[in-house]
Amino acid sequence: MELNMLRLYRIILGAVGSVIVLLAIKFMYDSFLSRIKSINILLAPGKNTLGIYIVQTFFLELLLAKYINIAEYSDLVYNIIVTPLLSGVIVIICFFLVKLIGRFDYLRFFMFGKKLYVEDNHK
Repeated sequence: MELNMLRLYRIILGAVGSVIVLLAIKFMYDSFLSRIKSINILLAPGKNTLGIYIVQTFFLELLLAKYINIAEYSDLVYNIIVTPLLSGVIVIICFFLVKLIGRFDYLRFFMFGKKLYVEDNHK
């Protein structure tokens, strides 16, 4: 019983902490971060997270898994250099692929669930 109460306490504490962090970030953004133009550049990938997630799954599972051998790097080099660089490059590539896919109505609809705009020629 005591173990369950401890687990419940941890869950509640984690949820409250998460909400406080999110509210603090929203407060900071509303107060002063929204006025900084470079912040909007950082927010652009955030508007396309579903697309980036879908594209990076294909990208990582189909392409990179065949060509990158993780075992050849030491843990220190892999964790400090390879992972951040590779992650950044993959996010940038996926962001531009999402933008490219977004130009095609049917691909955008079937891959990302965005609205399908069909021209009405009956007017």
